[in-house]
Amino acid sequence: MLLVGQEAVTDGVRVLWAALWPWSVAPASVLVASGLAEGSARLGLELAVSWFYVATAFTAWLAGRGPGVVASMLATVSVEYLFIPGPGLTLTGGAANAARLGTFLFVSLLLSRLVSQRNLAWGSARAKDEMLARASHELRGPLNAITTWAALLEHGIAPEKQRQAAQVIRSNAKMTARVAEDLIDVSRIALGEMRFVREHVDLRTLVSNCVASREASAREAGIELECALTPVVGVEGDPVRLSQVVMNLLGNAIQYTPSGGHVRVTLWQSGVQVVLAVTDTGRGVRAADVERMFKP
Repeated sequence: MLLVGQEAVTDGVRVLWAALWPWSVAPASVLVASGLAEGSARLGLELAVSWFYVATAFTAWLAGRGPGVVASMLATVSVEYLFIPGPGLTLTGGAANAARLGTFLFVSLLLSRLVSQRNLAWGSARAKDEMLARASHELRGPLNAITTWAALLEHGIAPEKQRQAAQVIRSNAKMTARVAEDLIDVSRIALGEMRFVREHVDLRTLVSNCVASREASAREAGIELECALTPVVGVEGDPVRLSQVVMNLLGNAIQYTPSGGHVRVTLWQSGVQVVLAVTDTGRGVRAADVERMFKP
């Protein structure tokens, strides 16, 4: 269980406080066990590692050693969790034996993890928003093209233009389907449902098919699309996902290359590695974005 809200943290700490402040020495094992179990469950933390140290602290206390020893033990429970005792309360009986004591448990590393997870969640939400905005932009172009050419067909155009209209509509319909598939994949990743297969892949054929599917959009944009694919060894991978990678590289190169420019796709083998390169004459990547380009 992972809790990232401040309310959940406050609630979990409150339960731990109630369990450990105050608590009876005699039935301590029962009270501490139930209190730590409930509090740690609310905090999404496993505290099994602390049982030995709690028992050791009680042994030291009952042996007559001072509260400083107990505090020291609780403060150095482990390198993973930091237990910091707050103001304690000790009630003594007639024989000056400790009857009740209290301590405050604060898990600093857990809080830092919660903050990290919260920031990660915020970053994920921001990435999804950016993905939706980009998808909306990428859908607008092909949908407009489909609508325009469909209207021309409806009102009647010269026979020699009908074939061109069909090609444009088909090409842009494929682009729309790819964007929709990307959006579905984002949802699959967020839900942890992305699946991969592993099978033999003919990279030369795969890349060639991807280039062929982008030729129409490159031609319409006034961009020369070059292709130099040398025979390479077969590889194992997911052909659908590999095609998505190549299509995205080609799509970005065409999108950000001005009219009159060119995009070149090359595939070759270097030792035991197969290298695919997509180069273009576009504006390139900003220097500030280079370092985080391949970070998830």
